[in-house]
Amino acid sequence: MKLYTKRLKEERIFQSMSRKGNCLDNSVMENFFGLLKQEIYYGRIYHSYEELKMAIEKHIVYYNEHRIKESIGWLSPAQYRRRPSCIIKAQKSLFYAFRSNFLGALHWQLEFLFCKESLGT
Repeated sequence: MKLYTKRLKEERIFQSMSRKGNCLDNSVMENFFGLLKQEIYYGRIYHSYEELKMAIEKHIVYYNEHRIKESIGWLSPAQYRRRPSCIIKAQKSLFYAFRSNFLGALHWQLEFLFCKESLGT
């Protein structure tokens, strides 16, 4: 086991890898990291690890709480997830995830992660 993967295991961090050369396996995160690099990394100089870490943490709060998206009705992701219909879907998804896990076949539901529903667009 490589030192890196051993350290991840020690810290209870689970490594997630997609197929080699296929960025579409995780397009949501690929998009997020692309925006992160574009908005806070390229063209900027950070003088310490702590300074970079703080910039990333601030950007994540901005991205989730304030950055509006056309695809979810010009709301921020946090505003979108706080809608009553999302809360009900999340509760149902937690129930089904628990039931599936109990039966030995856990199937995560995208509705729980993103609570995406048709916005009539």
